[in-house]
Formats: sequence, structure tokens, C-alpha cells
Amino acid sequence: MFSTRTAHALVGGFDQSIVLCEDCDYVRRASKENGVSFGMLRQYYYFNPRRLKQDGILRTGWTYLRANFRRLFVGELYGNPYAYRFDHYDNAIEAGDV
Repeated sequence: MFSTRTAHALVGGFDQSIVLCEDCDYVRRASKENGVSFGMLRQYYYFNPRRLKQDGILRTGWTYLRANFRRLFVGELYGNPYAYRFDHYDNAIEAGDV
């Protein structure tokens, strides 16, 4: 995600108390509350599948599905309700050695 300094200042930055989908909250606040418009870059970037490889496609997909349903019906994900883990990946997979 890229943002201008002006848009970032209007939004007040990321809400660091949100553990998962903080980027969705950022975009929602920017577009609803501040009238900031967004677009897609016509660039391609590499996606590192380390989370999918180590946590599994189904587990990762289930986590994101639950997270987005909760965001839709309850609100943002404060307090890490799904025990979403970070920094637990094998460096060999991250480096593409596996």
C-alpha cells in the first residue's frame, strides 16, 4: 500500500492496536471520513507464499475469512481474537530454499 503524506496525515496513520486487517481500516477511514480516493498501480509485485506454505492454505484462508466476517458484523480486530501469529517462519522457506 502506498499513500501520500497528506492522506496519511488526514487519516492519522495506521491504528496500531488493530492486529489483523489494519490496512482495510486505514482505507475505510481514509475514504469515508476524509474523502481520499484510491487506485490500483499497474505494476506487478512478487508475493511471498511463506505463510501459505508453513501455516497451510486452508488455515490461512479460514483465518482471513473469519477475520473479514467479524469486521463486517462486529467491527475491527482489536486484541488479536484469532491468535494470529507473526515472526514464526522458517528462514529457509522465506529465502525460497525449500
